[in-house]
Amino acid sequence: MIRQVCWFMTRECNLTCSYCKVYKHRRPTVLNTKESKRLLDIVAEIDPEILIFFGGEPTLRPDFDALVEYANDLDIDYAIITNGTQPINYSICKNITTSVDIVPEEHLESIKSIDLKSHKGYKCLLEAKGAGVKDVCGNMIIHKQSYKYIPDLIRLLSNQGIWSIVGYVHSGKENHWQFRDHCPEMELNKDEIKWISKELLELKDDPDILLHNVREYFELMPKYYKYTWHCSSLEYLTIDEDGSIMTCPDLRGKNCKPRSIFNLDLNQLEKDWHKDIEFCSGCYYNHMLQLANSKRNDKVLVHN
Repeated sequence: MIRQVCWFMTRECNLTCSYCKVYKHRRPTVLNTKESKRLLDIVAEIDPEILIFFGGEPTLRPDFDALVEYANDLDIDYAIITNGTQPINYSICKNITTSVDIVPEEHLESIKSIDLKSHKGYKCLLEAKGAGVKDVCGNMIIHKQSYKYIPDLIRLLSNQGIWSIVGYVHSGKENHWQFRDHCPEMELNKDEIKWISKELLELKDDPDILLHNVREYFELMPKYYKYTWHCSSLEYLTIDEDGSIMTCPDLRGKNCKPRSIFNLDLNQLEKDWHKDIEFCSGCYYNHMLQLANSKRNDKVLVHN
């Protein structure tokens, strides 16, 4: 059963985050508006719990508004994962999930400078909340420069009625992931992982904190922080910007014939997925663990 669909609407991005090289791997072609609407028709037929509008930066597409409105007409539940740096028509959006990694300086005096993504992302969340967007969520990446600030940021957003979701940085282990650069300076050591895990577990158990992650994600973080967790079934369908189906968000597939979403055969896809996954050395993406461990009906979001 496909529970989530992640669509790289475009790999184009206006930022160059050190741990991400998605923007370096554009496809020769990108789906046009007509093809993209056909893709959304197929997603509606699959009827996943949630569709992820992903990138790159999805709002860079000229037809972004038209595709969001088409998803609304199809009554698809979705999350828009954006860096918050581009203008957004909040009136048409059911969801805005924006990257924020550091508490904005006006709320934490010890921070003397803030990166563009966190500053713009925080502003975007406040604007979306004020505009009445139904689901607003801050998306945080735990890394060496951000981990100390994550608990305060979650508290800050919760106090304003904004949800948070947290993911551990992936930095190109042995070049296994195609779209993550190797950034050892971003990786936490075991003591740092234990500290942030403890802090996040306490927040998860606080009824006043709005935190999407399943509790197991934080419990297992000290065990799997070296990216050794494995998926056991195909529940997450990833579609690239040209409509091709990927093995997962960071692998286009190594051993199976590339397949298009427009010729979707779920039985064959699952067979291909199992062949590719045999060569996977593991990961610790929050959305994968969410799917494996969540026993609830909550909407599950992903990291950027």
